[in-house]
Amino acid sequence: PLEQAYTPLSELGPLDDHGRQLGVRAAARLSSAGQRAFARGDMPAAANLLRRAIALLPADSHDRLTRLPDLAEAMLAIGEFAWAETFLDEAIEMAVQAGEEGLGASARLLRLRVRSHSGEPEDWTGRMVGEADRGLPLLEAAGDHVELARALRNLAWAHGTACRYGHAAAAAQLAMEHASLGEDERQRQHAASQYAIAALYG
Repeated sequence: PLEQAYTPLSELGPLDDHGRQLGVRAAARLSSAGQRAFARGDMPAAANLLRRAIALLPADSHDRLTRLPDLAEAMLAIGEFAWAETFLDEAIEMAVQAGEEGLGASARLLRLRVRSHSGEPEDWTGRMVGEADRGLPLLEAAGDHVELARALRNLAWAHGTACRYGHAAAAAQLAMEHASLGEDERQRQHAASQYAIAALYG
């Protein structure tokens, strides 16, 4: 209902404070539903809900910046690589403008993972490890446990893809710890799966 109320207002012209707040409230509800879809593994629903949430937020909204990586991750999961990269490009640009170096680093790491599906013969895992080396200290300094978990999960993926299972397990274990500190159960479960796979093959 909130989303339906916001849409005609946005089509009539510039929004007033009431209209903008309506969009923010609608985005919060859609984002919450998207996170629940994420948690149960329903990626098409997560992508749909999160994309609708993002569309309701102002271009300079910090909430938009923090939600774009989740949307990109959902797009990656359903094979929409071009869209995932588009949303990450936006997140990186917004992070630069906001001075959020840690968020930008995490988004760049995820963008490299997306690009690794392009089929281009590059050392994607090496580039991801290098990006992680630069970005993880920034996230640690910011105390951003959620983005640390995301970055470490991507690092674990890079190491696992290169058959460096000891490094993959170590990164996944750290990702679990930060996901727990950030109260992000979805990421904790994903990291736990990565840890188990790395331990099995290693």
